Amino acid sequence: MKDGKWYVFDPTWDSGYVKNQKFTRNIISKHFKMLPSIAIISHMPFDYLWQFTQEPISNREFYNGKAYENKPKRNYDYQVEIDKYLKLSEIDKVFESSERIQENEIINDLILEQYTYMKNVFNVSRYNKNIEKFNEIIEDYNVAIVLLNDFIIYRNKGFTPFFSDAILLEMIKTPTDKLENIQKEVSLISSVGKENAANFNELKSSIAESVKQSQEQYNFVKDYISKSKKDRKKMVNKVIWSGKLIK
Repeated sequence: MKDGKWYVFDPTWDSGYVKNQKFTRNIISKHFKMLPSIAIISHMPFDYLWQFTQEPISNREFYNGKAYENKPKRNYDYQVEIDKYLKLSEIDKVFESSERIQENEIINDLILEQYTYMKNVFNVSRYNKNIEKFNEIIEDYNVAIVLLNDFIIYRNKGFTPFFSDAILLEMIKTPTDKLENIQKEVSLISSVGKENAANFNELKSSIAESVKQSQEQYNFVKDYISKSKKDRKKMVNKVIWSGKLIK
């Protein structure tokens, strides 16, 4: 954009031409700084976000050389839409672009090829992102389990040495919060591929069990610190749980 106006540039068509499978260099400026209304006659972006015309046209309108009759008017604000686009993650950019391509009608193999390519890029990017998140969750889960096991060991020792109630509560609250957050994050992962499905399901099951145990421990501590010293001693001495460490 310059001086509030959009322009289109095509350095490929201005660089020369191909004849008999041979490229001939022939520099021209016919396609340099074209107005969108001129460019759209010969150049049709599959994603209409890059048309820059006041009224975006569909692929079918481009190939037919005329607009639909009684077509609803809309003034498409490219600057606003592009600003939104630039704020997206790379994977969301690909997804929204493929959606616009589909919306603008897939009417031939060339458009279908571009749409399929964008969808494949999106699926691969999403898969890689899910695997990356999956590995991060495993690391976070291992840290949370260490903290939970530290508390279990401390409880097995009858809460000795002595710590204040605030510290005691924080010892179990920290892994509990971590595990609950991990459970939320793992629920947002859509797919990690067939080759990782078994490990993924096993992890989800382990997280669910760990969340349950950490919540039980947290509730015990809240009840424990609300009691008198005499009642606390009874609670510690009473066998009310297995006391096993989490794997």
